[in-house]
Amino acid sequence: MENNGLYENEGFVQVMELYGGEEFACEVIGMVSEDTLKNLDLMKEALEKEDYTNYKIYAHGIKGMMASLFQEDLKEYSLKHEMAAKEGRYDYIKEDFEAYDKTCRDFCTYCKELLSNL
Repeated sequence: MENNGLYENEGFVQVMELYGGEEFACEVIGMVSEDTLKNLDLMKEALEKEDYTNYKIYAHGIKGMMASLFQEDLKEYSLKHEMAAKEGRYDYIKEDFEAYDKTCRDFCTYCKELLSNL
């Protein structure tokens, strides 16, 4: 296998094995990246409206998407935000959202750059 960046991310290697190869894995990575960005925008809107019910739903969605790419750290980070919304720990959400948002967006940028170089 040539080293084109996909093979440097252990989770992406698992995605390729799960989904039967690089082409479909790239489609999945692209879709997850796009959907994650949409959910982050919706989370920000929900946070601004103090709508923690929907905030929790969007965090749950990102958690699942990160799990589908075997990105355990981001899955766990999303779980923290989901549980904070569920448990009413709104101060944590308000204090950490910017860092969470940046971390997820940086990952999505990484995905897009990776896919554009294939």
